[in-house]
Amino acid sequence: MRNIQSLLKTTTLSLRIFTSFTGQSKIKNTSHASQITANFPFHGWSHIFLRLGLKSTYVTTSKPTKPLLPRNQEIVAESITVIDEAGKISGPHKTKKFFEDFDFEKKSLVTILEGNPEDGRSPLCRIYDKSGLRDKEISALKKNTTKKGVTTKTIEISWAVDENDLNTKLRRLREFLEKGCHVDVFLKAKKRGREVTIDDGEKIVQRILDTVKQAGGRKNMPPVGEMLGTMEMSFLRKKTT
Repeated sequence: MRNIQSLLKTTTLSLRIFTSFTGQSKIKNTSHASQITANFPFHGWSHIFLRLGLKSTYVTTSKPTKPLLPRNQEIVAESITVIDEAGKISGPHKTKKFFEDFDFEKKSLVTILEGNPEDGRSPLCRIYDKSGLRDKEISALKKNTTKKGVTTKTIEISWAVDENDLNTKLRRLREFLEKGCHVDVFLKAKKRGREVTIDDGEKIVQRILDTVKQAGGRKNMPPVGEMLGTMEMSFLRKKTT
């Protein structure tokens, strides 16, 4: 009996030392043997705890977060197998060579199945048209906001906008967000107008973001488009508890 109690104390101490080094597990003591849960990893010792009525110790670990699969230039495998937009499979291709001819501006290359270097199996990647993906996102967004009864407002701003007009547009943006509306902001270039620099464009974007923050809003999806060209930004009001 003394040997068993000594072994149990040693096991408990080992668990405490283990968890102090990992920092990911939590030791929890219970005062009754009946509180031993199925999470206890040492099932072979369960009957001993129950018979002796000793304080039990069990370990619970946090569930690891599943990492996202790489896409586009995040793909570092030497070779890849590719599914094109028509569903045709080809490869394996040398990744660097494939990237040289790939149009990253209009298309996206997404890993859908990881490879295995040990057996020589290359990652399986699929080509998506960015405009098609964007259309699906917008369609899903509009469908979702319609179901919830959220009103969508649109604001157009020229990159060459003057100060007074910009202040008016930003005031409308703030009012819409404070009312709980979903707001799409389109930044566009004018064929005729004053010359605008990248620095000017960045300042306009920053003022839009500052206004959204002040109104208690947030980005609904990442901006799409290019600076001084056509850019779309989408915002909505943060949920309040």
